[in-house]
Amino acid sequence: MPDPRPLLTRHRNVGALHHRLLDLRQAAGLPQTVSALRVADVGIWMAHPAPGYRCP
Repeated sequence: MPDPRPLLTRHRNVGALHHRLLDLRQAAGLPQTVSALRVADVGIWMAHPAPGYRCP
């Protein structure tokens, strides 16, 4: 499993992280029914694929 510390280090203020995720959701044109947690989930998944696997 990838180490989440780099993400958390860059966003020591949890409120700032939450707002950044909401900004990313809006920039992607996603509906408000997509949670900030889901945006983070997909972002981390896309940035840290399993060895030997390429994201589509």
